[in-house]
Amino acid sequence: MKQLTAKTLLAVSVLTVSGVASATTVYLNQSGLRSAGGTAYNMIYGGQDGGPASTATWDWDAGTGVLTMTSGFLQQAQRIGSVPGPSTSLILSDLVTGLVIDTVNGTTSATTYNCIEGGFGAGTGASSCGGYALGVNNINESSIAYNVGGSADCTAITAGGDDPVNPLTVYRGLQSAAGGPGCGDHTGRGALDMVLMVQDNVGIGGTLILANWNSDLAFNQACVQTAPGAPGMANCNRAHWLIFSTNPVPVPAAVWLFGSAVGLLGVARRRRAA
Repeated sequence: MKQLTAKTLLAVSVLTVSGVASATTVYLNQSGLRSAGGTAYNMIYGGQDGGPASTATWDWDAGTGVLTMTSGFLQQAQRIGSVPGPSTSLILSDLVTGLVIDTVNGTTSATTYNCIEGGFGAGTGASSCGGYALGVNNINESSIAYNVGGSADCTAITAGGDDPVNPLTVYRGLQSAAGGPGCGDHTGRGALDMVLMVQDNVGIGGTLILANWNSDLAFNQACVQTAPGAPGMANCNRAHWLIFSTNPVPVPAAVWLFGSAVGLLGVARRRRAA
């Protein structure tokens, strides 16, 4: 009986160790996004947007299909154009901590999420984070509260002035979801709900691609652009994705430019000059 117990304990121990060992450290290489018309935007992270450098570390567990941010934070910026420019080209920034993406159950959670307004919206008479216009006076008189009630996925918009805010207003939040009571009854446009696993070659030293989009159509893997110079694609409206690898990102942090080859050459020249 003692021998059987010892074997049982050994088996449990092996299973426990193997479960822990299944988590692999991965490194974020690319954060991609397409517009409502299928145009690829330039998502910049790692401090390249003028903000603090991202410090997030990540683990991928292929056995459970869960990606976990183990420490730090991720800040990614959405800009117009292929390189960081003036503040008026910054649409918004996503700032998240404690991100956990479960591809099996299709859920995204986080400790905190915030959308930081850029200068682009004010120039177009709208709130990029809030998804509403600024009214006739072109002044943002409404407010947005994030992490309401301690939930990173609960965002509430309080209408003010002549801003046309209503329960159908589509704000930018942690994941694509309809708001509930206490969350302002607004509809969230997901920023980090990449719950579809497109590719997992991590076990052989390859890449991990997680994606999603805000569409009722079936996801099209071709919408994920894994190289610079992404062309516009129909029926790829609001596709967004994250690409990880098993190798550390070179310093400075990798910046994937969804612009022209000329834009890439310009960056290379500036680096050489520096």
